[in-house]
Amino acid sequence: MRRYAQMIRPDIAMVTAIGSDHNRSLQNLEVTRSEKSKMVQRLRASGIAVLNGDDPNVVWMKSQTPVQVITCGINQEKDVRASDIALDWPTGTRSKFSVNGQTLDLKVRLIGRHMIYPILAAAAVASAEGFTLDRILQSLSELAPTARRMQPVQPPNGAIILWDDYKSGSETSETAFDVLAEIPASRK
Repeated sequence: MRRYAQMIRPDIAMVTAIGSDHNRSLQNLEVTRSEKSKMVQRLRASGIAVLNGDDPNVVWMKSQTPVQVITCGINQEKDVRASDIALDWPTGTRSKFSVNGQTLDLKVRLIGRHMIYPILAAAAVASAEGFTLDRILQSLSELAPTARRMQPVQPPNGAIILWDDYKSGSETSETAFDVLAEIPASRK
């Protein structure tokens, strides 16, 4: 990551999670955290680090950079936050969304509480880049699910399949079962 960061010298770096999906090449979460922090460390002096304030390994990165940090998360201490998160099966997820002192309703087509973190980070970047809250919410509401990442698929028989085989980290499987538990269905 250091070489890429040096080459790119980004203005904004966004880190949404530190998970086990890199353990094959990076041994453990501490090594993954250290590697991902290289991009945050190489931000330009005027740069911005957008960090998931609910992940302790990501929060640690605040200590690794002198630039402005915007935190995202689900509790009140975050700069960009979501609350009242609810699955709106099978069409998406709803929440209250707060940024720059404004709170509005947000409905996205992404499935599950865990998808709120990249949504919050994207909103933080858009806000830092000067987009209005209305424009940010409109863009987020239009965002389609990524294929094979908690994607609802409806075959002709009327069932709904929650397709999630894109990543193989153990956290991904646990998250899929958490979402499955929330789905209001007589058979799962």
